[in-house]
Amino acid sequence: MLIYNTPTHITAFSTTRDGGVSIDMPALIMPLHQTHETVTKIIDEAFLRQNPLEQALALDGVDALSTHLSNLCICVRTADCTPILLWDDTIHVISAIHAGWKGTVKRIAESNIDVLRDAYGTKAEHLHAIIGPCIGPDSFEVGDEVYEQFRQAAFPMDKLAKKYPDTRNPQAQKWHIDLWECNRLQLINKGVNPQNIHVSGIDTYQNYDKFYSARRQFNSRIINGIMRKEE
Repeated sequence: MLIYNTPTHITAFSTTRDGGVSIDMPALIMPLHQTHETVTKIIDEAFLRQNPLEQALALDGVDALSTHLSNLCICVRTADCTPILLWDDTIHVISAIHAGWKGTVKRIAESNIDVLRDAYGTKAEHLHAIIGPCIGPDSFEVGDEVYEQFRQAAFPMDKLAKKYPDTRNPQAQKWHIDLWECNRLQLINKGVNPQNIHVSGIDTYQNYDKFYSARRQFNSRIINGIMRKEE
């Protein structure tokens, strides 16, 4: 289990193939059906009063969770997609974001910060972020159609993409895109201090012995969670 270096009142982690959550945690709240969109669900007192079926329905199709409640662990599941964990030390809110490449193109990280601002008054300069294990730029090989989606979404592709020999046909070349940097730039563009962003730099495809990788055809998922403890 990978436990991130955070303030004592924040616990943030990503599970590994060695096992599940091995620290003292309450029940984990996470969507079981993520759809690579930009929907954020706020976990509040009203959500906690719902029965399990109502909660499951409320989480269906959600790719980001946010809450102001303490002692509540919110999570997203990944396997090559990018997990982003946020916390605001000023007004004590947290987020867990599932940023697949499609969600990255749709700027889910920026969308979540907008939700935090509108719901809680969060200022981006007060946010801290962890970009967890995901498929790295050496491994994220894509076709021209994926590259075009990023380009049309106004990402600075000269900084984010390079061509390398095709792993299946070395005579050809394919694009490789840096999802870590795509999401880091989104956070910075919204006003997050670059010094407050930690990038794990762990490539799930290369480190498949420790982390699940969808491109390695694993069906299991990494759980990425964050919790604010009562101070």
